[in-house]
Amino acid sequence: MNEARALAKDFISIGKRLGITIEALITNGEDPIGNGIGPSLECRDVLSVLEGDGPHDLRDKSCQLAGTLLELAGKAKKGTGYAIAAALIENGKALKKFKEIVEWQGGDTKKLNSHSIPIANYHHRILAPRSGRVSHLDNKLLARVARACGAPADVGSGVYLHMEKGDLVKQGDPLMDLYAESEGKLEMAIKVFETYDAVELEKVVLDSLRE
Repeated sequence: MNEARALAKDFISIGKRLGITIEALITNGEDPIGNGIGPSLECRDVLSVLEGDGPHDLRDKSCQLAGTLLELAGKAKKGTGYAIAAALIENGKALKKFKEIVEWQGGDTKKLNSHSIPIANYHHRILAPRSGRVSHLDNKLLARVARACGAPADVGSGVYLHMEKGDLVKQGDPLMDLYAESEGKLEMAIKVFETYDAVELEKVVLDSLRE
C-alpha cells in the first residue's frame, strides 16, 4: 500500500506540472477482475457489462473509474459519478456510445454482442477436486495458465473463471474453462495449472471438538 501511495503521488505531481488534474485510485490487484483472462474472453466480459449483465466486480470497478472521470471532467458533482455511470449502463447509453466508437474505427456492430466474440476451439473444464471455500486466487499464476493457453497472442485463448474468492464450491463444480487454439497448447496449460496452486480451497469446517 505504501508503494502504491508513493506511485499515486508521483502521478499527481507529474500531472500538476503539466497542468492536468489527476486523481489516483488505488485498487486491489491481487484478485482477478471479471471472469475472462485473455483478449476475447475479457472483451466478452466488457460487452456483457455494457449489456446490463456481466461480472459484478468488473461492473463495480468500471463505474468507480468512469464515475471519477465524470467528476474530474465537471460532468458530475463530487460523490455522484458512480451513480451516473451505473445509470448510463442501465439505460443502454454506454453500450450505444461504445458501438459508435467501434463504427468510427471502421468496425461492424450489426451483430456485435457478448456472445459474438469468437473464442478458441479447444476447451477443457477444470473441476473442484473437493468441496470448500475459494480462499485464494493467484492472479499471476492464472495469467501464467492463460499464457500457456496462448493468450494474448492467440486472442481467442485464455481462462474463463466460474467462481471468485469467497465462493463455496462442491466437489465436481466447475472452477474454470481453459481455451486454446491447439491441443498441444491446451495440454500444456492443464499441466501448468496442475503444477501451481492458482486456486486454493479451504474446508468450511476446519475442526470439530466435542466433550
